[in-house]
Amino acid sequence: MLLMERSRSSIIERIENEPSPNSRLVYFYCQYDKDEARTPSSIIRSLLAQLIWGLDGHSTEEVLERLISEHADGHGPPSNVKDLTDHFLRVSRLYQRSVVVIDGVDECPTTTRGDLLDFIVRVSMSEDIKVLTTSRKESDIEDELKIYPTICLEEAGFKEEKRRFITYEFKKTRKWRTRFQNMKDEFIKSLILGSGINM
Repeated sequence: MLLMERSRSSIIERIENEPSPNSRLVYFYCQYDKDEARTPSSIIRSLLAQLIWGLDGHSTEEVLERLISEHADGHGPPSNVKDLTDHFLRVSRLYQRSVVVIDGVDECPTTTRGDLLDFIVRVSMSEDIKVLTTSRKESDIEDELKIYPTICLEEAGFKEEKRRFITYEFKKTRKWRTRFQNMKDEFIKSLILGSGINM
């Protein structure tokens, strides 16, 4: 997992453009001014829907039938974060690998953000799911995700210092897997652009 300050969607575009058999990229942009774009259940439902959308017809039918049968009580879509996380993990097993990107975790209200952080931690435990999150520095987010690799642009200083800092971070091959190493240049460019400093 990577926790960093805001970057541009070019990272998502780059991941999408890298073909990988039986893999799925799902992402969500949290927005402070839209309630439906910052509640944990809405975020996870969107990510789950994207997972389902990428399946072949037969698998999609099976997943949807199961969801409908489990929630056929007339109460609308599932909203319990634990149940949604269970569904997400179950569907993700139909892929060889899934990549989850959540931008702006700090945009979620502090009163409900813990549920989203629980989701992030749970899916990060799966060997077949890679997670990338972006956020401003917030103590609850840092505390919950402190065991994961992090790049904090605020600590990196100005443009050249940021470039050196980020490049140094990516040299830690134990910390960053091969796929991220292969995309290093794109990440560096996107992180610096996202920091509001001209290249």
